[in-house]
Amino acid sequence: MDSLNRIHEAPVGHVERAAVHRKAKVKTEEPGAARPHDSVEKSNFTREDRIRIAFARSAKGGAAVMKKATGTYSGFIIGAAIGFGLIGGIYGPVIGGLAGSIGAMVLEEVSSKKKAEVADSLKHIGSSVKKSFQHALSIDKKVSKPGQKDQPGAVQGAREVSQAPQDVKESVRMSAVSAASGPEQGQSPTSRVLGILMKPVHAAGKALQALPKFLYPSIRNATAAERELIEKTLDQLPLKSVVSTEFITVNPNLANDMNYAGLARNLFFMHPIDFDKGELAIEGFNKGTIIHEVGHTRDFSESLVPYFGASSKAPWGKAPYVYDSWIDTPTDLYASTNHWEDFAQSYKFYHENPAELQKVNPAKYEAIKKMEEPGLYDKVMDKSGIREAGKKISQVIDKVPGLRLAIETVSAISGPLTIHRGSGKIIKSLEKGDAKELFDGKMDLASGIAYSSKVAAPAGMAIDAVHWYLNRAVKKGKISQEKADDIATRTLSFAAGPVGLSTHAALDEMLGTEDTDIKKIQLVEPKDKAPVPFIKFTWKRPQADVIINGKKVDAKDIALTKDDKIYIAKVGGGAAVGGVAGTVLGYAGGAAAGAVLGGLIAGPIGAGVGAFLGKFIGSFALSSVGAKTGARLGKMLDKSPEKA
Repeated sequence: MDSLNRIHEAPVGHVERAAVHRKAKVKTEEPGAARPHDSVEKSNFTREDRIRIAFARSAKGGAAVMKKATGTYSGFIIGAAIGFGLIGGIYGPVIGGLAGSIGAMVLEEVSSKKKAEVADSLKHIGSSVKKSFQHALSIDKKVSKPGQKDQPGAVQGAREVSQAPQDVKESVRMSAVSAASGPEQGQSPTSRVLGILMKPVHAAGKALQALPKFLYPSIRNATAAERELIEKTLDQLPLKSVVSTEFITVNPNLANDMNYAGLARNLFFMHPIDFDKGELAIEGFNKGTIIHEVGHTRDFSESLVPYFGASSKAPWGKAPYVYDSWIDTPTDLYASTNHWEDFAQSYKFYHENPAELQKVNPAKYEAIKKMEEPGLYDKVMDKSGIREAGKKISQVIDKVPGLRLAIETVSAISGPLTIHRGSGKIIKSLEKGDAKELFDGKMDLASGIAYSSKVAAPAGMAIDAVHWYLNRAVKKGKISQEKADDIATRTLSFAAGPVGLSTHAALDEMLGTEDTDIKKIQLVEPKDKAPVPFIKFTWKRPQADVIINGKKVDAKDIALTKDDKIYIAKVGGGAAVGGVAGTVLGYAGGAAAGAVLGGLIAGPIGAGVGAFLGKFIGSFALSSVGAKTGARLGKMLDKSPEKA
């Protein structure tokens, strides 16, 4: 991380403006005059210097990938939500999600264009449109009489501009750039407008994501009797299962159209359930159907990765299976369909006939029992008063069409959008050499990771508060920007978990004590790169020029040698192994120690709280220690030359 801490402020768009003005004043510029960044710095870079530069380039590339991925995912969520609300059914969210993803990719490409690229694209589009109209109207023919001179302001006015001196044309181009890009240098109008519009939505989404989850699902198209049946059944389930679904819809045609009594869907950011109206009226069968479908949404919500929830591992999907007299025959058990249905049927039996499940398959019974045991959150939140409040608030929200869907959507995109914003700031900081923007990017990434998890979302609010305080402290001169950046680096390392801690440990070992002449690293797009189409879907961009202390360096001088790569593998590998070992030991040891200590202080409740805190503290603490130890051992094992 130290390689990114050495980036300082530089004028926004400096390289681009210098190139533009040189072109405009080409007639007055002396031959051979020096140009910023044109000279190539010749220097013997040390191994640490090369690693520092390589890490900066990797950080920019990684940030670009995260920015595209989170932007596309946010588009998917918004599109799927619109499809769910306007089209509905099975295919509405799919169509909307696909359209939203494509739209987000297009918007990402357009908004990421630099001013010159936007102007060039507009220029090419305008030129094509102009030629089309000229051809259609035949106005490209000469309209003046033979021997008559063209008069300014006539039809030839358009042709007159094209024949203007180079400096005039450049002035026109610069005016178009300014009009297209607005006052904020280097930012496209699309990006600027979206930023203004999304700011309040983003803030609301983060606040909603950090709130405890206790709202009952929105029940749609249901009679009073059907609503009562659904709510009473949900009351018998743990609150964490109740909140695993956001929408329950009574569908009069589900059985006829799809031959389903109930259907739960995994839309990544929410898990709606549909029940057939006729099947819901069957006494005895209806309650089990509700529990079965909630079992699906509970399974979906157990993992951040779609379709890899609790049922994706043993003992699910393996015999023996439960026998359901409502829908099964001795030779055709519905639970044997796949691991998802096995889990949902077992979940239904656990709450309706636990003795039968324990008799048929004790392993499945124990797995669900362990899942249903109340944790710290449940002991605090799963109270009758909170449940009733969740029902009432949900009913009030349902009175405003689309409000619940909007709440769920802005909450779901809060994490990805924060990561998207942080990634963009890191990219800009590496292009401009701006330490302040780098600090902001790291803090946004850290909070975005937290907001992406419903459990860790409150930590995202805390990170935002620290971010705000540090910015004020730097502005008032209480702490230096370098100190604030160090705090941001450590915060991001912890937010990224064992992976972040291991990376931080490896970089600290390789770069932490090394004194370097590198004061500023900038990664700028090459001035002579090929023109970029208006819309081009690609994850790979031209390699950026590396500017060290204001001078361009030759790629050969900073390329990692074979010995460098071996050194990185040893130190990085040691940090990774040590981090994993520390995480495993810390998780198990911390849980045991926390449970014992908490039990001695506050009995069973204290034991649960202690075990939860012990897992967190132990895994992070030992992960950090293990990563540092492993990195140090890896460095000791390296015998390669320090310079190439």
